[in-house]
Amino acid sequence: MGICPICQLLPADSREHVWPDWYLKRMDQHAAPTAAWTSNGEPIRNREGVQYAGRAQRERVLLDICEVCNNELDRRFEKPAKDLVDTVVKARWIGSLTSDQWNILGLWWTKVLLLLGLPDARYATPRINDKIVARFDAPEQLDLRWLTDGSPAPDAVSLYVHHADLANMETAYAIPIPSVVTDASGYKTHFHVLHAATDGVGFTVVSHPGWPIDHPLVSDGTGWELLHAPPPSDGDLSLLPAYGPRVISWQEFGAVLKQGHALDGTLPPLRATHGLLDPDSDVLSVLDHYEF
Repeated sequence: MGICPICQLLPADSREHVWPDWYLKRMDQHAAPTAAWTSNGEPIRNREGVQYAGRAQRERVLLDICEVCNNELDRRFEKPAKDLVDTVVKARWIGSLTSDQWNILGLWWTKVLLLLGLPDARYATPRINDKIVARFDAPEQLDLRWLTDGSPAPDAVSLYVHHADLANMETAYAIPIPSVVTDASGYKTHFHVLHAATDGVGFTVVSHPGWPIDHPLVSDGTGWELLHAPPPSDGDLSLLPAYGPRVISWQEFGAVLKQGHALDGTLPPLRATHGLLDPDSDVLSVLDHYEF
């Protein structure tokens, strides 16, 4: 038994369903999984050589945490979001919600994605779990205590949402984002990005400590950030332009900050560039080194 990855204090003596059973059951009732499991384009197969696909149920994901945090996650995120998520799933994300309701949805999705990216989160099917590569590096740098200690969502975490068309494979924007930033003292700070999309909606959670992001969809009103600036009441996601689930290409690089610069919120925002390998000149002006 390890230590709870959320409070980092108590033994992980309880099991959290990262995707709650109530959500997966609702999604399974809504439609069977449409995507077959692959890894680097290769099918993930069972022991009989049959690809995991076409099953009636979505894959469960489990994470060992302490009972105290488990109870608080249920109180703070699951109970407020359950009926609301059920409503928007049945409506295929069509219809207006209040600003508070969008914030509730944003908090719930942020919780899910942050826990989903932890290396200790495990898929119920081992053969799938062994192939999952979307895991956070340096997860110990993700301060998750706010999830259960009553604190608001930190400025360092953003949750972006857009109207999604799963058949659209186009990328409209590229945003350079550091995977790790080394400051002048040699201290390394890791950033984290994770996507999720289902029919009608796409979400991206980004942990970007001390470095603001100018998100192009948020800037032009075709997407929203739900944790800190949810849309006004009567916001209807389905009325926004539909983009593909990967409308943003987050271009990871390693950076070393020049002397006199720090991750303190004063750096020029990370923002969309004109090309996949065309980093923002303002960003480069504070870097000694970067790698794409």
